[in-house]
Amino acid sequence: MPRRLRPPPPVRRAAAFLLLAALPGCATVARDNLVYIDVGGDNDCVVEAGGRRFALPGGEAGLAAHLHALAAQAGGALMGPRPARTSPGCWDAAIALALRAGFTRIGYFSETPPSAEVVG
Repeated sequence: MPRRLRPPPPVRRAAAFLLLAALPGCATVARDNLVYIDVGGDNDCVVEAGGRRFALPGGEAGLAAHLHALAAQAGGALMGPRPARTSPGCWDAAIALALRAGFTRIGYFSETPPSAEVVG
């Protein structure tokens, strides 16, 4: 005759539950600090990150060093939306510098899609 398994006593069930809840996979995940990188300027290129502003071209070395220092402290970066009135290639240069800085994750704001209103 096969041996029947008995359910564990309540104390063992509670201990098993607490053990599973204490595992890292079950713990809440803390949010990383994010660095917001804003690209703007009126027909020129100004990149702001971590409270400092850099004008491109010319400030690439300073911006790269600053982003590298921020990447060592923060888990990721969040890029602002592509501005409408900056110099060509400004947003692309800012993204390239952020990628080279070593951020683990980089998020992007997308442009809002055009409205799909029916006319007529």
